Amino acid sequence: MNRQEFTVTPLPRHTLFTALALLLLPALALLLFLGRNSWLSLAVVAAIAPLFWMSLARRRVWLEEGQLHVVAGLNRSQTAISDLDIAAARKVRLDEQPQSLPGSKRFGTALPGYYAGHFRRGNGCDVFALACGNDALILPRRDGSELMLSLARPQTLLTALEAAQSGSPAVPVAL
Repeated sequence: MNRQEFTVTPLPRHTLFTALALLLLPALALLLFLGRNSWLSLAVVAAIAPLFWMSLARRRVWLEEGQLHVVAGLNRSQTAISDLDIAAARKVRLDEQPQSLPGSKRFGTALPGYYAGHFRRGNGCDVFALACGNDALILPRRDGSELMLSLARPQTLLTALEAAQSGSPAVPVAL
């Protein structure tokens, strides 16, 4: 099976501004607090900035050899296509359905309009999220956990998953 990539939704502007503020405000606070030792605040920012940027910049989704691969910041997930309940997939608007939000962060990044990594909802459902903005595709796994993905064209992923699962070209799945 050839590798098939899917375009992830771009980060919302307000998420980028929030990330920048979260990086610069502690640096300014350290600069003011340390005074003469301001080099230390620059060293802290220089050490943290690449990891912080990586948590926002690494966003990819692809199908390859019967597996759905998702890279979300410092996290990654690999799920066998046969482990997905494609018929139960649904598209949600996170601003209109707050019960669909990923929940509490276990390991990942959560900023306004951006969720990447491992989360757990209040009902105990584990969620691996790569959600940018308000629109997301929820793909249930057969073990009860879920994948939450923000894709430019979620229907393309669903069609490809169904085709790969059945081994033949498929009719698009309706959301």
